[in-house]
Amino acid sequence: MKKKEIITLVVAVGIIAISIYFILQLLFPKAPKEETSTESANIPTVPTNIDEDTLKKVEDLSDYGKPDLTGIGKKDLFAGF
Repeated sequence: MKKKEIITLVVAVGIIAISIYFILQLLFPKAPKEETSTESANIPTVPTNIDEDTLKKVEDLSDYGKPDLTGIGKKDLFAGF
């Protein structure tokens, strides 16, 4: 074999070996060492009574305001633009 053929063979074998290594890593990943817990497992029990003052404050909050009903039923909505 010539020197050029040997170098090509070594490079090809190296590429194949690296490819097989990555394929095996994808097919058989290592198991995670730490235990994961869901967020719902960490939440304490929900109280059965509701704080009425807080509920009223939340219901009174409005980020969007009331919808503007002008222009509803208009045939050409974009006539003013």
